[in-house]
Amino acid sequence: MAIKRKQVNELLYQALETEQGGIKVYETAVKCAVNDDLKKEWNEYLEQTREHELISAGARVSETPIPEFISVSSRAPPRGRNASIGHGARL
Repeated sequence: MAIKRKQVNELLYQALETEQGGIKVYETAVKCAVNDDLKKEWNEYLEQTREHELISAGARVSETPIPEFISVSSRAPPRGRNASIGHGARL
């Protein structure tokens, strides 16, 4: 069964939006943390999530960035990305 390009685009946008929402969550959590151990742990998660966001935004297939490989346009994000944005904003 072949994966449709549109579905792959949708999943990539959702993954990117999930990571971007996670960054906001961890930034807020670090600011609110009172316990130093917890703050340290959340800072580690924040750095990991930032790395995941970079990978999602510029991931590569061979030598070609995924957005270019599948012709993703950030100007016309799919509906799923908008749903992910909404969920992230509510957090």
